[in-house]
Amino acid sequence: KELAAKKNKLKREFESVESRIEELEDELSRIDDELSSPEFATNSAKLNELMANKESVNTKLEPLYHRWEELSILVE
Repeated sequence: KELAAKKNKLKREFESVESRIEELEDELSRIDDELSSPEFATNSAKLNELMANKESVNTKLEPLYHRWEELSILVE
């Protein structure tokens, strides 16, 4: 029973991490779309802002990817 409870807790964390990864990947996609937009091609301030946002999102994603990998093994 205790093992099942731990496994359920890990499964919930796995789903939460997976959901957060999806949100951040969607945000990255949005940023990439904006970066490729011609309207921002000559706006260096906006480009710098978008690149900083992209770096921030990537920084958040890295540990989530690692945790997702760990959890995917544990919940199998």
